Amino acid sequence: MIIIKKVGGYLRLSDEDRFKLKETDDSESIRNQRDLLVEFVGNNPEWEIFDIYVDDDVSGASNNRPAFKQLLKDCEEGKIDIVICKSQSRFTRTMEEVESILHNKFIEWGIRFIGIVDHADTEVKGNKKARQINGLVNEWYLEDGSENIRSALDIKRKNGKFTGSFAPYGYLIDPNDKNHLIPDPVASLVVKEIFDKYVDGFGYYKICKYLNDKKIPSPYQHKLLLGSKFVCGNAKDKMTYWNNDTIAMIVRNEVYLGKLLQKKRISLSYKNKKKHLQSRDKWIIVDNTHEAIIDRSIWNAVQSRLSQHHRVKSDGIIHKFSRKVYCETCGKIYTKCNYHVASGKKAYLRCGSRRKGGINCTNNSISYDLLEEIVLNSFKEKVKTYLESSELNANLTELIKLEDYNNKKESLQIERKNIEKELDKQHYYYKGLYEDKRDGIITIEEFMRLKKDYNSEIEKMNSRLVIISSEMEKYQTIKDNMINAGTLIKKYKDIKVLSREVIELFIVKILVGEIDKETGKRNVTIEWNFF
Repeated sequence: MIIIKKVGGYLRLSDEDRFKLKETDDSESIRNQRDLLVEFVGNNPEWEIFDIYVDDDVSGASNNRPAFKQLLKDCEEGKIDIVICKSQSRFTRTMEEVESILHNKFIEWGIRFIGIVDHADTEVKGNKKARQINGLVNEWYLEDGSENIRSALDIKRKNGKFTGSFAPYGYLIDPNDKNHLIPDPVASLVVKEIFDKYVDGFGYYKICKYLNDKKIPSPYQHKLLLGSKFVCGNAKDKMTYWNNDTIAMIVRNEVYLGKLLQKKRISLSYKNKKKHLQSRDKWIIVDNTHEAIIDRSIWNAVQSRLSQHHRVKSDGIIHKFSRKVYCETCGKIYTKCNYHVASGKKAYLRCGSRRKGGINCTNNSISYDLLEEIVLNSFKEKVKTYLESSELNANLTELIKLEDYNNKKESLQIERKNIEKELDKQHYYYKGLYEDKRDGIITIEEFMRLKKDYNSEIEKMNSRLVIISSEMEKYQTIKDNMINAGTLIKKYKDIKVLSREVIELFIVKILVGEIDKETGKRNVTIEWNFF
């Protein structure tokens, strides 16, 4: 009497198998694996297929393979006698699973394992060492593959390519280039408004209230409206509305300057996907990778305010001169005293030493309105002088001197593309190298020697790409610095009222001195940006 053996076939296609040299190269496809398995079982009349388990687009090192888990469950329940794969690497690529499953659980459950191509067979004596060697080589390949993927992503990042799954709020992923960001026509305006409000003296709470009152969708809600599959886990309820944390992140995010800051978090290893934050010096930061939403001047003003502690009024707004006015005599900061309408007194700024006591400072106070008038008139005079001078024209003339700017940049771009193409070729070369080792065409010693040469070539190309990116940034920085100051000054040349925004943008510090005995006026010294 013939006893029919129940066979469980396992098929797996990982993402790396999708990168074929030719579209016709279907050697790793699910269809091919299925045909091979069916034919192999058909040559053994006493075998019968119980089920075929398929994991599509899953790594052999992943612990989260649904079909794989179901296969093991059916094996444990005694439904299967033999497990067949195209090769041992299709079943697993980790040495840990080779030992725990093939050489432990399957023996305990009475399961025979067969790898068709590599002749792995747990029923053949002396085959165990070969399986262990294959398991070790597969793990090497997995580790090297992980490093290659990281290296490829780092190359993209160093070349200013966006590698994230979701665009940051204010941007969209370019439909014509998944590695490029373009401004979101709706969200980018909200980002600009947030920065403007903050420069004008609004606090986090006041900005949140303003946005929520206008029923502007939060970043999370906005992604959902765009059809994004973005998931924020337990923070879902928190992100339904604008909150202080969201505003704090936005006003500190340098992506709005047209800059990419990537590789902030990395996984511990190819086996452990848990992410941990890296120090900033290990981030990959590239300027001028996409269109900026926020002007450098606005950004600087916001960061200046963030670096200082401001006292926010009950209405959520700080006064114009907050943290900008200091006593020239003792160095203490000037604080604002409120209006006293009933007594006819007006607002004024007072030296902090008098408020705290214990210091004999003769600089008592200055009228708020008077200081505003002095600063506004001084600003107008500075702008007039600047625009009448030849400084701006001289800077633009220097820019024209860079006659080879566009040619040099184009040359660097061509060189970068050529290197990227060569890196792609090297990726396929390494994959073929591994397959030659797996199929016994080359020895482990030959594999290790060729792998060393491969790594050396990859390192040289990566080093050159870093240099290219640095040179391209240099030219762009020169151009941006030359035109930024002139553009900003022209924007505010006709102001009639002094605003918190202008103070943040153009003023570093205001020093209030003693009253001049001859003129009867108080000396005020202003430290300017740009002038």
